[in-house]
Amino acid sequence: MIWWSLGCLVYLILFYVNVSENPEIWDFYMRPAWKSIDTYRAVDAVNKLQDEAKLVRAAKKARRWEARKAAIERITDQKALTYIMKNDEYYDVCMAAAKRLTNQTLAQEKYVYIAKNVWNSSTSIRAVDMITNQSVLADVAENAVDSYARMAAAEKLIDQNLAQKVYTDIAKNDNNSLSSEHKRIAAAERLIDQTLAQKVYVDVAKNAWCKYAGEDAIKNITGQNDLADVAKNAVKSIVRIAAIKKLTDQSLLTDIAKNATCSESRACAVVMLHDQSS
Repeated sequence: MIWWSLGCLVYLILFYVNVSENPEIWDFYMRPAWKSIDTYRAVDAVNKLQDEAKLVRAAKKARRWEARKAAIERITDQKALTYIMKNDEYYDVCMAAAKRLTNQTLAQEKYVYIAKNVWNSSTSIRAVDMITNQSVLADVAENAVDSYARMAAAEKLIDQNLAQKVYTDIAKNDNNSLSSEHKRIAAAERLIDQTLAQKVYVDVAKNAWCKYAGEDAIKNITGQNDLADVAKNAVKSIVRIAAIKKLTDQSLLTDIAKNATCSESRACAVVMLHDQSS
């Protein structure tokens, strides 16, 4: 019994020494509230921490990214902030750490990486917002993987000729994501060349598989012949109907009422003719 008690005492002493040198061991055995998978509980626990060392551990080890970010906003340890900026799996957390770095040259490198390489538009745009150098913004505008990030960078350029070149490229060629149709419309809306913009709207309206993109494109089309073209040839029936409803040219409506292959389009054209004549 005595030997057992002595063994336990030695174990406790060794455990205490290890915990003193490596606080993460205590976190492992006695999981703190900031490690909770419940976001509210984890963030609340972080907000109650006062010790910088504990905040650093929470910033690195909390399971919820919101808790890690909350901890980051209260620490000043530059080594820890640099580590988190480089290694956290959530880019929002990385940017939160970058903002608190005194070495903003290093922070700018992270913003550029996120702006150029992250497909999530809201994240990449926030990174673009933090970039100040014009040559870097030009690089992002020309080479970022996400077109919304490219447009955000272009809007910050002093060189508006380059910005227009970027908008033109996106409006004509973007096809690498499910939201490409919306991105093409957004780029066309920024074009000075409205002849090209109208061509983009018509192309999107006729070929869009997303009805919302098609309807948005219709809102921007001004030419009656272009609307008639969409009314006859758009992939989505709801887009064809939207185009017919914008038509005021009686001869074009009559042609659709007589010759459209879709019975729904013919019926809509007849209704429009009747409404406009009464």
